[in-house]
Amino acid sequence: MRILLVEDERKVASFIARALKENTYAVDVVETGEKAIESGAEVAYDAILLDVRLPGISGIEVCRELRQRGVEAPILMLTARGLVEQRVEGLDAGADDYLTKPFVLTELLARVRALVRRGFHTGNARLSYADLALDRHRRRATRGQEIVPLTTKEFALLELLLLRAPELVTAARSSNTYGIAISIAKRIFLRSTSTACVRSWIKTGRRS
Repeated sequence: MRILLVEDERKVASFIARALKENTYAVDVVETGEKAIESGAEVAYDAILLDVRLPGISGIEVCRELRQRGVEAPILMLTARGLVEQRVEGLDAGADDYLTKPFVLTELLARVRALVRRGFHTGNARLSYADLALDRHRRRATRGQEIVPLTTKEFALLELLLLRAPELVTAARSSNTYGIAISIAKRIFLRSTSTACVRSWIKTGRRS
């Protein structure tokens, strides 16, 4: 799942982005309203976390513009103020939820999970290819009737692969992604096969 985080305070953005990535989300971070509108209109995000106070265009104006452009991704507004009038203005502009700073990280993650569930399109909550299935709500992978245990990074990579299937997804061998791919292959397809054979199998797929 891919999240757009719009936050101009770099320390806050880094803190939130790290927490989201640790919970298997892919995160794009932008610092201005202009970049938020550009990214939000070009990429189909599963959710958008939008700070109200941004340099230039405000978060409320960004939200309104995204909705006018037909962007349907659920939006969570982040603000340092708890004014009722501001919350109402943001919700009327098209936001789905509101969270006041400072917030508890567990609450932020819970709200993101709720937004993502709300934003799933029909058939998009469950990804599958052949007998392999990924339940994005329960964060669970299965092959046939068997549950496949995955780490958070393995889950995120498998999610990406299934979203792109049957398209071939390539990655540089030197990147950490290659090692995670080997781990997934052994867990799902070739559990009784040696790591060397799995590496050969992945190379064949990458060349095809």
